[in-house]
Amino acid sequence: MFVVQDIGMSSKGSSEPHGMDQAEQHPIQLSGTRDWQNAFLCLAEMRASGSQPTVEDYTAIIQSCEKQSQWHRALHLLTQMLEEGTEPDVSTYNAGINAIDHASHWRHAVRLLMEMQANDLQPDSSTYSAMVSICKRAKQWKQVLLLLADMERKEMQPDTSVYNAGVHACMQAQRWHHVQALLARIEDIGLRPDVTTYEMGISLCDKAGSWQQALNILAEMTYHGLQPGATAYNAAAHACGRAGHWAEALDLLTTMIGEGLHPAMASCNASLAACKKAHTWQQASALLASMSECGMHPDTSSYNESISAATKSMEWQQALSILSEMKNREALPDLISYNANICACMKARHWQLALQLLTKLKAEGLSPDVISYNASIHACAKAQHWEQPLRLLAEMTSEGVKPDVSSYNVSICTCVKTHQWQVALDLLADMQSRSLTPNPAAYNACVVACEMGDLWQKTLELLNEMEAHAVQPSPSTLEWITVVHVQRGQFQRATELFEQGSGESEEGSN
Repeated sequence: MFVVQDIGMSSKGSSEPHGMDQAEQHPIQLSGTRDWQNAFLCLAEMRASGSQPTVEDYTAIIQSCEKQSQWHRALHLLTQMLEEGTEPDVSTYNAGINAIDHASHWRHAVRLLMEMQANDLQPDSSTYSAMVSICKRAKQWKQVLLLLADMERKEMQPDTSVYNAGVHACMQAQRWHHVQALLARIEDIGLRPDVTTYEMGISLCDKAGSWQQALNILAEMTYHGLQPGATAYNAAAHACGRAGHWAEALDLLTTMIGEGLHPAMASCNASLAACKKAHTWQQASALLASMSECGMHPDTSSYNESISAATKSMEWQQALSILSEMKNREALPDLISYNANICACMKARHWQLALQLLTKLKAEGLSPDVISYNASIHACAKAQHWEQPLRLLAEMTSEGVKPDVSSYNVSICTCVKTHQWQVALDLLADMQSRSLTPNPAAYNACVVACEMGDLWQKTLELLNEMEAHAVQPSPSTLEWITVVHVQRGQFQRATELFEQGSGESEEGSN
């Protein structure tokens, strides 16, 4: 404890001997002073009394600045010390570095470290720990790695918390190779990983797609008597979900809920996506219900994954039910929600429901895209309603949505199946005017349309186009084209086509 005396105080009535050392009168505490303003007042009184502050005095004042975010005053004091000829020691510099509380000022901390070394002062573990902390907050991962290397070079072993800060800095910068190296280093030098270390290791596995390793680390964590928290469970569940391992992901989420932990939205959504890929719509629906039961509010992505799971499993009624639930839960359906439901209705051949959903999404201020229209066109095509695809194609154009190859191919095939051969050929012409190339099914359908209209010249044109685009005619197409060549007296070409068709028939039978 350091004290100073107010020499301006009257000595009248005092029992102290005259001429007593002024430093022993009316103690003013510096050590442990928490209020930086009081600390500076003490410093002013010391100077007014003619007392020279010691290194310990300056250190105590700088520490008070550290506690109250007065980093600029701390750095000013360090400069004053040097100007007054008082050499700061390691503790003083450490207090100055710790006072730099904002990440954007990390360069000041680096300057202090360099100043220490220039003054032949050896930074200690506290110095490096503070430096690593501020550089981590400043996202200066390269500086962090240099500091860790410098510590090891000086045989100053960083502890687990310092390595954790390094791992965190590299994770922020997505430098996964360095993250992996630092985690391995912790193990190599015999340090015991703590909860934070394990959590970052599991997060690394999540980023790398190593779901099995994530589960191994989680098991190792428990084996060493450390209780996994929400961060560890969520990272592991997210890793399993992303990898499509829905059962493992759901087990982890169930364990979390059982232990009173809160699953993260991202890990739940990843698990729902895994259920979707595995066509396990029941599990997706159960997880969605569990999210609400444990106080979570599923977001639009949560509902969309569940709708898609039902759609992939041909459960159109479940998909529509989830869409209705979204509105009851105040989660706004988006275009993905509606598109998935339109696809569900299309697969179930409920073309009228598909068209109703298309109308509904527009009524709610959403703009249909090519997926919305194509799914609706497919739905109508399955029911062989050729007029509706034509209407939808026209609507797409008026809404500024460009029809693609699928839009036309399905419409052409539908028209041919319903004996609307002229419409099919018109669609083919419109398609080609947009520089879209029909698929084999559309080409073959148009050849059938030509047969219906007895358009042999158009048939030959289509055959030339198919050859130019390396599209293989179907056996029925080859049969009609062969007839056309016979009618025109081109027997050699007819024979070639006949043999070609016979060869394909034999390959198909084998």
